[in-house]
Amino acid sequence: MSSSWTGSAPANPVPKAQHDKALQFARLHQPGAPLVLFNAWDASSARVVTEAGACAIGTGSQAVASAHGYPDGQQLPWPLVLANLQRIVAVVGLPVTLDLEAGYARDPFDVARNVREVDRKSTRLNSSH
Repeated sequence: MSSSWTGSAPANPVPKAQHDKALQFARLHQPGAPLVLFNAWDASSARVVTEAGACAIGTGSQAVASAHGYPDGQQLPWPLVLANLQRIVAVVGLPVTLDLEAGYARDPFDVARNVREVDRKSTRLNSSH
């Protein structure tokens, strides 16, 4: 059976630094050795978690939303989600996951657009839905 996909390769390949972080994150997943992620909610907490010896940073949606005065459940405005993520990535040299909740969209194409936008921020993605 042949594939029906007729698209081409992305115009902007994944930057080497992002690719290296993705490989680093993948290597942390070892059978019999659970990966424990400590959650950060902003750049300062990400720095503290990093200095404490973390090998990757998680960003839980509830903690991030609460730190900005919003309830959980995609109530934190999308531009603020991205800006917070950028600040975290800028201060740590570790892989960073993002709890994207339900994709911040209802339409699958919009979810895909949001995932690509997160990808451009040089992170790993953690979807809870």
